[in-house]
Amino acid sequence: MASHNASLDKRNPALVISRRAAFSSAAMLSLPLLEAILSRKAAALIEADDDEELLEKVKGDRQKRLEKRETLIGLKDETAYVQNAVYQMSKAGQAIEKDDFVEASNILGAADWVSKTKEAFSKVSKNSEQQGQAEIFTSSLQTLQTAVSNKDGQSAKVAFFTSATALEKWTSLTGLTEQIKGL
Repeated sequence: MASHNASLDKRNPALVISRRAAFSSAAMLSLPLLEAILSRKAAALIEADDDEELLEKVKGDRQKRLEKRETLIGLKDETAYVQNAVYQMSKAGQAIEKDDFVEASNILGAADWVSKTKEAFSKVSKNSEQQGQAEIFTSSLQTLQTAVSNKDGQSAKVAFFTSATALEKWTSLTGLTEQIKGL
């Protein structure tokens, strides 16, 4: 140990630097460089022409979202009709699950909510895909009503699933998903 300390003492004192002193020196020397980097204004990452195109695209997308929101706000009655359909379907599904075909028949046989749902479908559906899902819902609902009337639990469950899936897809396609609860 003594020979090790003796060799340290023979070194040039100016060359012996502690780690702390080395890091402090490096930090002090790098501060002006860091300040220069941070104070410099950021250069544009995209060309001005690309920036204009991007800005126009963003404006167009925003306009479409605003138009869609305004359209959905104007469909309060239709949204309420579809929300009621979800509620009625849920009640019917619970009755079918319990094999309570009388209750399911009472729910599914109520013409008022069915006709208002069809009215909402015809007013809101703007393209063939939306109309197709509305038609699937309507036809599978008729199949569901028949299966419940015949007390055919298996067919009723299949028709219920088909109806519910079509209703869920339709709300997604029309943009009503956020307004409709319970899907």
